[in-house]
Amino acid sequence: ADLNSRPLFDAMWMAGLFVGVLAVIPQFWLASQTGGRIEALTSHSIAVMAVSRLLSGIFMWHVREDLTCDPWVGSFNHA
Repeated sequence: ADLNSRPLFDAMWMAGLFVGVLAVIPQFWLASQTGGRIEALTSHSIAVMAVSRLLSGIFMWHVREDLTCDPWVGSFNHA
């Protein structure tokens, strides 16, 4: 299946992914400033985000064969 039929939504999904990655940086900074001692809710939030990224990576690994795109630069497949 070609999942590149809606470039606007693909770009919005990718922007959301980047924002999600950047959102955890202040939590890591907080943990490093307090010597690794953080509140339970913060540590659970970081752990859940890590599990989320792991599951997303597993999903992307399994669907890598189905992802196609129109090359933008020569014959380079950037999908």
